[in-house]
Amino acid sequence: MRTAFFSMVSLAVLVGLAAPPAHAGGSIDHVMRESTEIALDPSATNASTETAPVFGGDLGGRLKHASLSLVLPGWSQLRSHHNYRAAFFLTVEAAIWTSYAVFEIQGHSREDRYQEYAERFAGVTAADRDDDYWRTVGNYRSSEEYNEDRRRDLRAGLDPEGPEYTGSDAWRWQSETRYDEYNFLRRDANGAYENADFVLVLALVNRLIAFVDAMRSGPPDYDGEGSGEEHMLNAAGFGMDVQVGPDWNGGVASSFTLSRSF
Repeated sequence: MRTAFFSMVSLAVLVGLAAPPAHAGGSIDHVMRESTEIALDPSATNASTETAPVFGGDLGGRLKHASLSLVLPGWSQLRSHHNYRAAFFLTVEAAIWTSYAVFEIQGHSREDRYQEYAERFAGVTAADRDDDYWRTVGNYRSSEEYNEDRRRDLRAGLDPEGPEYTGSDAWRWQSETRYDEYNFLRRDANGAYENADFVLVLALVNRLIAFVDAMRSGPPDYDGEGSGEEHMLNAAGFGMDVQVGPDWNGGVASSFTLSRSF
C-alpha cells in the first residue's frame, strides 16, 4: 500500500511539472493534495482488482452439497447433473471396494494356509493364537531355541519380547525348507492385508477429489457466474478433467485432459 501511494504521488508530481504554469489549479502542491486524497479514498479503488472467492459466494451451500461426495463419491455430481463425472467416481469407488474385499478374502485364506502348514510341519497343536505367536514361530526353528534366547535376555537383565512357550505352545520345524516355506506363506498373507490397507487410502483419495470437484461445480441451482473457468482439479495453474461417456460403437469411452492457464 505504501509503495502504491508513493508511486501515485510521484506520477502526480510529474503531471504537475508538465502542466502549463499559467493554469491556476496546476501547481505541484495542488496536484499532490488531490493525488493523496484519491490514494486514501477506498471508493476510488478499481473494482476489477477485487479477488473473487475461489468457490463462489455461497460457500455454505457448496460445502453442504460437496459433503455428499465424502459419503459416496459421485453423489454430489449426480445432484448437479454431471452424470459422466458421477459415473467416473462411482466406478472408481466400486473398483476400490471390490479390490478391498478381494484382498481381505485373500489375506484370511492365506492366513489359514500358513497356520495349517505350521500345525502339519512344526507340531503346533492349536490355530487359535495371536499374531505375536505366529511371528515367533517364523523367527525360531523351535520353541526350545526361542526359550533359550529368552532366558539369555533375562540373565543379561533385558526385557524378554514374549512369554515362554512350552507344552501345547511348543513347536519344532521338521526341516529348514519347511521353515522357509512357512515364512513365505506368512509374507504372502501379510502382503494381502497390506494391499487392503492401501486400497482404503485410495478410497480416501477418491472422496477428496470428488469433494473438490463438487465444490467447484456447485449445487444444482448454481449458475456459474463469476466462477471463471473450472476444472475437475486445479493445481499450480494446471487443470485436470476426466470424462466418461458413450462412444460411437455403443460402448464406453473415457478421456483425460490436462490444460494450462496463461
